[in-house]
Amino acid sequence: ETKKIKVTLSEQGNFVSLSVEDKGIGIPEGYQKEIFGKFIRVPQKDIHDVKGYGLGLAQVAEVVKAHGGKISLESQIGQGSVFTIKLPKS
Repeated sequence: ETKKIKVTLSEQGNFVSLSVEDKGIGIPEGYQKEIFGKFIRVPQKDIHDVKGYGLGLAQVAEVVKAHGGKISLESQIGQGSVFTIKLPKS
């Protein structure tokens, strides 16, 4: 099965915005506020084939914050997710 990811770069006032969108399984609402924390992994029922330690999004969030930016998530179960990074133009 082919998976598609949409990447969008735009200017919004004094910010540059980078969005990454997928049409995947989505992230449950209960995990959306914690998803940028260290060691956070969203359970996938009884499937344990996802590798990693839950550090990737936490690292991205730290780098974005260090540059004066913000990262956000919009997600719906069965619809996919959109991660958006906004960085000042400086």
